[in-house]
Amino acid sequence: MKKLLISSLLPLFALLFSSCSSGGNVMNIAATGKPYEIFVITPKPVWNGAVGDTLRHVFGQEVDWINQPEPLFDLFNIIPNSINDVARRHRNMFLINCDSKRDSVTFSVRENVWVDGQVVMELNAPNQQLAANYIGENSETIVDFLSIVEKKRMNLRARKQADGRIGDIIAKKFDFRMIIPKGYRVANDKLPNFLWLTYEMPISSQGVAIYSFAKPAEGTKLNLIEERNRAIAQIPGPVDGSYMSTDTTFKPESNPVEINGQAWVETRGFWNVKGDFMGGPFINYITFDAASQQYIGIDLYVYSPSPKYPKRNYIRQMEALMLGVTIPKSKPTIEETAVN
Repeated sequence: MKKLLISSLLPLFALLFSSCSSGGNVMNIAATGKPYEIFVITPKPVWNGAVGDTLRHVFGQEVDWINQPEPLFDLFNIIPNSINDVARRHRNMFLINCDSKRDSVTFSVRENVWVDGQVVMELNAPNQQLAANYIGENSETIVDFLSIVEKKRMNLRARKQADGRIGDIIAKKFDFRMIIPKGYRVANDKLPNFLWLTYEMPISSQGVAIYSFAKPAEGTKLNLIEERNRAIAQIPGPVDGSYMSTDTTFKPESNPVEINGQAWVETRGFWNVKGDFMGGPFINYITFDAASQQYIGIDLYVYSPSPKYPKRNYIRQMEALMLGVTIPKSKPTIEETAVN
């Protein structure tokens, strides 16, 4: 069953990564709904049974590295005979049909079925148990696929709303391109190897810190957290003398990733403010630019103290910004990496 799912997704994976354009529908109507929402189109007995339980377990898992419990996706059930034109416009739809007349499980993925920017998954099975088994066995692939879809959507939106002035500042200062959407402002551009951008909302904010630094002395391991703290100490807190740092209560987690053909080390953790009580999640990316013989760091953080404004979508917006990063001169690998 897993092979069937992966083979079904390959054409759409290829489309998503090869182009940001879409074939579109004849009415050219854009999909609606919030990011990371899924409309599950299935009868109530299926929703209230083994299939619904499996879906809630799979998509209700908590997002890692945010300091409040939030699910991977929000699920909403709609029974088939009540779906209307408004519901058909939703961005993510999962049609599930259990019919004893069927003799096997089938799964398909289509895009732009009723509106542009829409993904429709359809699962048909002879009974609930087989449908639930299929979802459970392929849960990681389904979640990863939908997460990539949402990141691509966010990246496309950022491209359409790109702030060319900030993009030029980044290119001039660090010799690479990064797409930053309008709404961000330059908060600190005083140092030659540091840039701080912020997007301020009434009771929350998002920030981007870009920095560069030289290779450590021969025989010395690169310490990502020390370099991060050195850079983000330039971000002041609300009290005089306060500044951003890495929270050591939970040790940050680092992993190698590849983005647009570039090797990075991704570190996730929590930040706090020395001298104050602010804090939140961050994602940090480090790569080595062989052309300049400098390391490049991109630090993305979120501040959202109210549970009324969930952090999940904010931090995922920050992740999506990395899809707009292009380092044209080299595609190096990280040499020595250590987090102490």
